[in-house]
Amino acid sequence: MKFGVEGERKVTAIISYVNRSGFSIILSDTREIYSNGEYVDGISKNIELPYHGWVSGAGQGDFLEKFKEELANAETIGGSEGKKDISNLYLDVLVDFKRSGICTFEELDKSVIVLSTLWKEKDIVNYIFEINLLSFNHFGKNLISIDEGEIYIVYPSDFIENKNLVETITDKYTLNIGLLNFNDVLEKMLIIFKDISLKSEQVSKTCEMGLLFLNEDGFYKCKISGDIDDLINDIKHDELFNRLKLVRTYKLKARD
Repeated sequence: MKFGVEGERKVTAIISYVNRSGFSIILSDTREIYSNGEYVDGISKNIELPYHGWVSGAGQGDFLEKFKEELANAETIGGSEGKKDISNLYLDVLVDFKRSGICTFEELDKSVIVLSTLWKEKDIVNYIFEINLLSFNHFGKNLISIDEGEIYIVYPSDFIENKNLVETITDKYTLNIGLLNFNDVLEKMLIIFKDISLKSEQVSKTCEMGLLFLNEDGFYKCKISGDIDDLINDIKHDELFNRLKLVRTYKLKARD
């Protein structure tokens, strides 16, 4: 699965993965590009969701920023109605922006939102990790879930405009990697990110990761960021978690 985005103020490049019973990862670059060709690095794109994991996005910057802010402040995005609530909020913000005339419909519809979420339905004992996507151009107003065990890439638009660049990634790497352990998955994602950043002027050499995982006593939400070469070196030497910053924990009760 691949997407391309364009816009006056755009953000790019997201890689994600989910193990539905154990963890999810959203890896984003930190570059924001402006219509005059200038760019700024060091922009944090992963926003914490108090009741879930993280939300990031690629596409029209003002729209994405507004949706992420609204979602992070929403009170009813959990439980059986949570997915419907997220979809409705997305549609509300999308319609508001289209009415505002700030940017074109095409820019808004092509924008892609990536969320790491955690669900527990009434009749299900275990929690379920998901990576969800929103993009009106691809899914309408529906919130869809990516396949477990597969690395999903939101490509920068210069990749989409040159299919050969996309093929350099899909031909070189196996994206359907299955259910590997956390470190192995993260190392593969970092290597792929480095390859994309070397080929794209739209992607920074730094990245940030929003992590959500299950431990024996509960759920942990963490983030890691840094230069891609340093991150790859650290994970190869089992030192990456020295960079880990704990954001939030949720302790499981006995009945959970």
